Amino acid sequence: RLKNINVRTKITALVVILSALAVAAVGFFTYQINVAAEREKISVGLNLIADGRTELLETRMEKLLVDLRAAQRSPEVAEVLSGNTTAPDAGGFDLFEMGQDPEPDSTATEEIEMDAAQQQLVDLRDTYDFVSVTLTDEKGQVIKSTEPKLRVGSNFPDPDGKFIDQSSSQVYFGPVKLEEGKYHMSMGAPVDGNILVVKVDFTPLFKELAATKGLGSTGEVVIARVDNSTRKVIL
Repeated sequence: RLKNINVRTKITALVVILSALAVAAVGFFTYQINVAAEREKISVGLNLIADGRTELLETRMEKLLVDLRAAQRSPEVAEVLSGNTTAPDAGGFDLFEMGQDPEPDSTATEEIEMDAAQQQLVDLRDTYDFVSVTLTDEKGQVIKSTEPKLRVGSNFPDPDGKFIDQSSSQVYFGPVKLEEGKYHMSMGAPVDGNILVVKVDFTPLFKELAATKGLGSTGEVVIARVDNSTRKVIL
């Protein structure tokens, strides 16, 4: 049948085929160029967002470290550990003025001293805007805490299984955990053979880190950390 087609028709068909192939090739390469340009645009945008979030996180962590160092050297911590806290005025009647000999109440005195020591930590907590402040011995047994649930002599709940061990010799940042709708992180530091533990509120920072502005309608942010011991990435 091809023999019956004249030369002119064959040439016309060849030109049409070549033209179609040229158009397809141009369209394909144009598509590839547009895709590469769009990917480059997205990559640049993501890098800018990542750099901004990294700077935000580093600034926050540096401030937390400065605050922890200051609390570590604070007179409040030193006084609580030394036991030289000033007991608050208990008020009431003066038994000497009433002509009666006061009977020492060791329990009441102990409670006043405990309250005074706790007040020192409360003042420290409020100064640096911590969520809580706790002092433990090197094994994690609570000496004093602003958290009512942490009784004197109880064991501090280790957030990751190595917090107490690491904090007894160096500054250590624990994992961020969701507690009662807020993201909290515990930081530990050694103090004269004991451990200072402060809990900070990460919720405002997490909201800024997780913001999807600039990521389009389908963008999302995943925050993770690398476990120093297992080297695993934890979401």
